[in-house]
Amino acid sequence: MAVFSGKITKAFFTNPNHDTIQIIYKDGKNIIDYYLSVDFDHPDFKDLLKEYPISEIEKITRANAKQ
Repeated sequence: MAVFSGKITKAFFTNPNHDTIQIIYKDGKNIIDYYLSVDFDHPDFKDLLKEYPISEIEKITRANAKQ
């Protein structure tokens, strides 16, 4: 289980290559940024996809770009 599991508030791609994802999660009163490379074999990436499918990450990324 990844450190962010069950605590994610937002996840989105950080660049146009879509090879890095920024995960924002809450740990108690702290808001933490966690960066994760796109790697379908990495356990943390698999945990992310259980909570946030790629389609949702792309949707949030597009919304961020419009702002």
